[in-house]
Amino acid sequence: MKNLKLVIFALIVLIIASGIYIKSRFPATITGSDLCSKREETEQIEKEKYDFSSFTLETGEVFSVYELGHADRPILRFEPDEFVGAAHSSYSVNSNAGSFRLNQNIKNKYRIEFWELSVKNTGFEITGRLSNRGDSLNFTFSMNVASEKELTFALRTKNADKEVTNIAVRFKSPPDERIFGFGEQYSYLNMQGRPVPIWVQEQGIARGKMPDSVLVNMVSRYSSGAWHSSYAPVPYFITDRPRALVLGNNQFSLFDFQDEKEAEIQVWTSEMSGRFFTGDNPKEVLESYSGFAGRMSPLPDWADKGAIVHIQGGSERVRNVAKRLTDTGVPLAALWIEDWAGTRDQPGPRLSWNWRVDRTLYPDWEKLISDLREEGIRVLIYFNPYLIETSDDSSQEKDLHTVAKERSYFIENDQGKAYSLDIEGPNDAGMLDMTNKPGREWIKGIMKRQLELGISGWMADYGEYLPSDAVLNSGADPMSHHNRYPVEWARLNYEALKEADKADEALFFTRSGFTKSPAESMLFWPGDQNIGWGKHDGLKSVVPALLSSGLSGFSLNHPDIGGYRSISVPLFTYHRSDELVKRWIELATFTAAFRWHSGSEPERNIQVYENDEISEYFARFARVFKALEPYREKLMEEAQDKGLPLVRHLMLHYPDDSEVYALDQEFMLGPDFLVRPVVSKGVREVSVYLPKGEWIHLWTYKKYGSRDKGVWLDIDAPLGRPPVFYRRDSEAGRNLKIKLKSLKRIHATLAL
Repeated sequence: MKNLKLVIFALIVLIIASGIYIKSRFPATITGSDLCSKREETEQIEKEKYDFSSFTLETGEVFSVYELGHADRPILRFEPDEFVGAAHSSYSVNSNAGSFRLNQNIKNKYRIEFWELSVKNTGFEITGRLSNRGDSLNFTFSMNVASEKELTFALRTKNADKEVTNIAVRFKSPPDERIFGFGEQYSYLNMQGRPVPIWVQEQGIARGKMPDSVLVNMVSRYSSGAWHSSYAPVPYFITDRPRALVLGNNQFSLFDFQDEKEAEIQVWTSEMSGRFFTGDNPKEVLESYSGFAGRMSPLPDWADKGAIVHIQGGSERVRNVAKRLTDTGVPLAALWIEDWAGTRDQPGPRLSWNWRVDRTLYPDWEKLISDLREEGIRVLIYFNPYLIETSDDSSQEKDLHTVAKERSYFIENDQGKAYSLDIEGPNDAGMLDMTNKPGREWIKGIMKRQLELGISGWMADYGEYLPSDAVLNSGADPMSHHNRYPVEWARLNYEALKEADKADEALFFTRSGFTKSPAESMLFWPGDQNIGWGKHDGLKSVVPALLSSGLSGFSLNHPDIGGYRSISVPLFTYHRSDELVKRWIELATFTAAFRWHSGSEPERNIQVYENDEISEYFARFARVFKALEPYREKLMEEAQDKGLPLVRHLMLHYPDDSEVYALDQEFMLGPDFLVRPVVSKGVREVSVYLPKGEWIHLWTYKKYGSRDKGVWLDIDAPLGRPPVFYRRDSEAGRNLKIKLKSLKRIHATLAL
């Protein structure tokens, strides 16, 4: 035993030492900026007020822009002598398997030398010069009215000799301002005091947890990620003031809130543009922002009627699983057959990315789809923007990788050849070029052929991997197109559905995204969380991801039930437990879709169709999910009309309650239901905050809360009874209560 302890201790020391070495070789993505600095000589600025349309500019030592008559809630405050900065820099981008490390070397910083202001009927403009040791740049910063609640802004720099690589704006952000958004964020909600880099990439494995992250990086460099790594980051924030800002840039950007009084936004380009939004509360601001970012449409009716279950292994297994689930009482909306195009064994079982039916696994593919449809069960499949070579020579046709390569449909390297990426093993994957119009039409044709057979949609996976040195068919700069790629990938999928006249009855779901993704995607999921309870990468990260993305316009979102990534390494093993699966089921019940994933290692983990206890538990909550169908339908209409998410931060309904802004594991489903999922192992009682009003506990029908103020309470949370409440005057709550009572009578096993 003593020797074993010594071995374990030595292993841990080795891992930590290796981590320090790895960190020194591969520094983290940029997490600091500070390009703006005060000019040496300043002068007294007279206080003036200038009204333009529905806004006011107030000058003085600090400039303030606010909605007419609302000086108490400024949209933008800045010191005119330091609000703009620029730099000449060199940078490098290293990547591996969709994880990136961006580094910059700032060579010359420019600060304001002089400026002058001009005000017009529709806005104002500040022009001036930035200087550095005799070198100078001209700049222009302008703000103009876009609507009654919206202002556009632009910063441009110009130099006759050379173009700057970094520009920045600095503005006031008091330390008590609470800042949310930035797309899908897993670790934290309030970003005050933090730097937030915006670059689409894999979320990472472990994401900073030690020593797990060290081990991951030893196996695959960069792949542990960091707390800010995200599949779907957005250069956007919304605050409790309330105000919001979004950049129009696709390039790498950094939002730095580390200073106690000011914030700085840096973009790797010579021009910056964006919009400010204002309103009486965060809900109004989000509605205004979503009009710019785009809004999501309701899902097809069938997707709201039950569970979507992942399965693979061939026709016979699919039929058996369908029968097993329906016999257990699961309302089954669809089976998601991920291996429809086959598998490969490099290393371990992986999907074959060659988008043709594997006739060995699914010899009766068309009949399987038809038979399941007759039983009321839809079939979903899988696509991603990659193709790999296959060894199957049973078809007279060339494999799709060869076709795409011959026709130059892939992104290319600087030698004019297809850019090979190593993804999920040693196979060289070709990445489809979203700027290649013939290539887009070609892959859409492949998708549409499956829709013609009766397929009802698919997972549209990936979208994060575009290399910074790729050559694109359109000639676009890959550094600018990288963050745009997932938007175009989603758009391609949506176009396939629309062109096949299936947009009302089929769906696709995506994990990657950027600013305009809500307009191009049908449904999101937060990607590949570890099978565990972890804060940065596990069950605890799901609610922050749903809340932050919802505040960023991603109104329809849902998790993989059970998590995805399983790890089978001594000392660092992540496999499903009964308790973890049950808590994941409970949480997913109150989101936009109820979808089970078998995980990255199905054979090592609990499956809903192989475990009687889990099957029954899954069936109970699938019925609860189905019972919420009429309510979700109304919420999806609201998402389409106003951009409001189904899973909502409490600030959207209780903006005057300061207590709600700190909640990161509690959410509302629409305006009527409050959910506090249990996300910690062994917990059977949790603290819940109930805003002002009377609330009914969904499972016991007991009344809680106060008409006068918000209250905290400790409440029992046994398995099968996650803390869920509805407003006492809620018609939707009363209707769900009636349905659950009926289910309880019909199904004696329903744990209520």
